[in-house]
Amino acid sequence: MTLYRRYKRYNRPIIGVYVNRSTTRQLINGCYDPKSYPRIISLAQAGIREHTTLYFFSRLRTRSGKNSVTGTYYDKYSRTWKQKTFPQPDILYSRRASTVKLHPYLKQRGIIRFNALPEFNKWEVYERLHDDTAITQHFPKTVQYNDDSDLIKFLNSEKEVYLKGLHGGRGNWIFRVRKMTENKLEYSYFRDKLQTGLVSNLDELLLEMKRFYVGCPFLMQSAIDMIQVGDSKVDFRAELQRDGRGKLNIVGIAARIGISDSPITIHSSAYPIEVFFKEFLHYSNEKIDRLMSRINTFLLAFYTAIEKSYGTFGEIGIDFGIDKEHNIWFIEPNAKSTKISLMKAYDNKTFNQAFLNPVQFCKYLYKQKNRKRRK
Repeated sequence: MTLYRRYKRYNRPIIGVYVNRSTTRQLINGCYDPKSYPRIISLAQAGIREHTTLYFFSRLRTRSGKNSVTGTYYDKYSRTWKQKTFPQPDILYSRRASTVKLHPYLKQRGIIRFNALPEFNKWEVYERLHDDTAITQHFPKTVQYNDDSDLIKFLNSEKEVYLKGLHGGRGNWIFRVRKMTENKLEYSYFRDKLQTGLVSNLDELLLEMKRFYVGCPFLMQSAIDMIQVGDSKVDFRAELQRDGRGKLNIVGIAARIGISDSPITIHSSAYPIEVFFKEFLHYSNEKIDRLMSRINTFLLAFYTAIEKSYGTFGEIGIDFGIDKEHNIWFIEPNAKSTKISLMKAYDNKTFNQAFLNPVQFCKYLYKQKNRKRRK
């Protein structure tokens, strides 16, 4: 049987979900991480429901050099994970950052990318969107760090500053600095647990900062006087996705209540945004409706602006804050949202829809490509 005939029997589109090698190894060995597994199985089941071919992989080419991939897939009959050789994907749905080396291969083979890029450079996002006046009103003061004088100058004008790594998520590269007294500076960050320290001068602070970033680039941002619940900061993660018609949808917005006095809201409790406004802040229905209208307008504008600059995205998780005057502030976009806050805040129907949408959008992209070919 020729390679063409053998591959012709697969349902199209063929969706390759690019993951870390440890993920596929755990699936085959039955060592399912309870934190990530619900997302993996929901995506696999969405592929089955939509009659596509969906597999998980960590290497695009086999050793033979043929256009084939060793893929890990969920067998609905045995309800187990198996591996076999698949054709190369029609569409790449990346769930890991390191896809830069794949880009020439993807272009050469005509493989569609689900998202225009696998991850955002935070400073580049600010630079690219800076000329859009409708967008920049939602930016907190943001400056890139080049040398120590930049940080010293920024601290002289701000009482509280957030340092953020240009890449990475889940709060791993966030370092907060607060002026406590004229001679005391407090720093804090989250690595497995909340870490705090007090220094007496800028030299000590710079030393701690350099130990934290170890040469990795970062930007500096003025703190937002965000809504709080007690001593806990609250921010919001909005999940925006395109569906099977290419239409942009706000799937859900989770309010995230962080650990007391933590600089980030990771490991937080999460609630649907309207529930948070109603039950925690006791807003009236009218006030919630007005605020939600502004939030939805803000989210759609940002998504559209990002696509205008970078290209089409099937999904973006957008983090934002709301201050005590109800101003809306952009925090950062996420090209590979883990959807943990959505899972915590919403019901199973909403959670599963967040994995059905990407598969349906892949079908849409595949149809659009075939229409262009026929013209």
